[in-house]
Amino acid sequence: MLYVVFIFAVLMTILYFTEPEFTLRQKYRGQDLYEILSDEEHNHRLKLLGRGLYAILYSLVYYPISLIAVPLIILWAISNEIGSQIASFIAIAAVLVLLFQFGQWLWQMITGNKGKADILTDDGKRYRGKLISEDKIVKVDATIKDAGEDIHLTGILLGEDDDKVIMLTSEGVKIAHKHPYDLIHMDKKTIINAEIELKDGSRKTGRKIYILGDKPAKDFLRNLPDLLLVLYLWYLVVVQFIN
Repeated sequence: MLYVVFIFAVLMTILYFTEPEFTLRQKYRGQDLYEILSDEEHNHRLKLLGRGLYAILYSLVYYPISLIAVPLIILWAISNEIGSQIASFIAIAAVLVLLFQFGQWLWQMITGNKGKADILTDDGKRYRGKLISEDKIVKVDATIKDAGEDIHLTGILLGEDDDKVIMLTSEGVKIAHKHPYDLIHMDKKTIINAEIELKDGSRKTGRKIYILGDKPAKDFLRNLPDLLLVLYLWYLVVVQFIN
């Protein structure tokens, strides 16, 4: 049993300190998560794919351990040593919080209530409120050659294939042909527009944002149950080795 606990302790430690969001917060502190993902979506697809596969692996390994194996270890610890009951109760509380977080996420997926969101309006002001709706759009910044001169276009991407790019600009729908190289250059950026409801009942629309590291205390509390489970498993390992 000691070796099983040790393996779980090592695995939980690795998962906690390599959690995708935890890694993102350390690497991109102070930047907008959605802008980072947008850049990776259009320019670093292999990196984005790797992060997606890692997140799937994380979920497949993490949830079974935290929601099934860890409670069994807690029951084993309580039944064997009175001295470990206090730590076990703390770990039980951590498991209950994780179950609540998982149930809350599942309920939001079923009911459509996606919680709260932060947005940035056109006048540069930030607002936070209940998320009403959100829409993902792709903005383009392109340069095309037309009648011997270069024309700069900005707008919303409507469609793209191997031959052409269709975009909605302030001058209407524009088509840029990739062959014979009418399209000189194009940058794409994914934007999530969201509508939120404020406490006074009014509604605001703007670009959805999530600034990494903007609320470190909230980020820490959200990951505190994971950390408690990690520390508890290592506590079991140390106690067993001492005894």
